This record gives sequence, C-alpha cells and structure tokens, in this order.
Amino acid sequence: MKKSMFLPLFIFTNISFIFLQIHKHSKFIKLSYDKQSKEKEKNELLKQKQELGLALHTYASNKETIKKFAIENLHMKKIKLIQLKKLEKYE
Repeated sequence: MKKSMFLPLFIFTNISFIFLQIHKHSKFIKLSYDKQSKEKEKNELLKQKQELGLALHTYASNKETIKKFAIENLHMKKIKLIQLKKLEKYE
C-alpha cells in the first residue's frame, strides 16, 4: 500500500514545487515593478527639489522676493505670535 501512495505523492509534490516557483517569480516581477516606479518617483522628486532650490537662489537677491516666493509658490503662511513657544534652558 505504501508503494501505491508514493507515486501520486511524488507527482503532487513536484507539481506544487512548480506552482511555488511560478508564484515566487511573479512576486519578484511585481516587486521589481514597484521598485522601478518608486525610483522613478524619487528621481522626479529630486528634480523638483533641484528646481525649487534653483528658483530660491534666483529669488535670493532680496528678502521681499523670498517672502513672496514662499507665500505664493510654497503656500507658507505668516507665523503668528501665538505659535511661538519659548524653550526653557535645562541645566
């Protein structure tokens, strides 16, 4: 009886290994695609950072243009006195 169970068990094991290899390969492809899209997004963000830095350097001639750039392009708001907090000195 053990000999009759060996062959189907062997075949089932080999087929399951094949499916596991296919699953592993498809997961690898999916992760590679995700990595590629994240790297593309990272490169776009680095390019945008460089462009903003360049724009800031061109506007750095006086403080008013820097302030105008920060408020209009970067959507920064003027700071209020209530928002300031005093830090105590620890000794």
